[in-house]
Amino acid sequence: REIAKFEADWRAHGLPSASMETAYAWLKRNIALADGPRALIHKDPGCHNMLAHEDRLSVLLDWETAAIGNPAQDLGYVYALMLQLCEWREFMAAYAEAGGPAIEQAQVDYYELWGYTWVNTKVMQARAAFEAGLVDEIRAGFAGTYLMSRTEARLRDKLYQLI
Repeated sequence: REIAKFEADWRAHGLPSASMETAYAWLKRNIALADGPRALIHKDPGCHNMLAHEDRLSVLLDWETAAIGNPAQDLGYVYALMLQLCEWREFMAAYAEAGGPAIEQAQVDYYELWGYTWVNTKVMQARAAFEAGLVDEIRAGFAGTYLMSRTEARLRDKLYQLI
């Protein structure tokens, strides 16, 4: 349902994108990868939502998007970030040691693509709202220009890895 909703949101703005067409088609074709264990997930666990103290994560903020879902969604969302900080196998070993369920890499890849698709859809919405004069916040204009090119590039890179 979530994929269908975001795809409809993207299509409603009429911004053509071969990357988005391909991403939504791939996500729907591989929907079985979305299945897995269920837990409380954050759905936006980036550094922008973390506070650290003495080199340790102490608080995860901003829980308004939280839901019951597959923990692979949060792992896919932070995958690229974690690769900048440590080896993925080390991260996953610590995740398992802390009680996280076993997650297949294919599921992490699925949700990494979903994260880029979701973010790109939201950025496209911000751009369309800004260009239509519905919002005048500079953040919406910034999202629609700079961030849109960045998020779509990440989306394309992940598609190249998967296809």
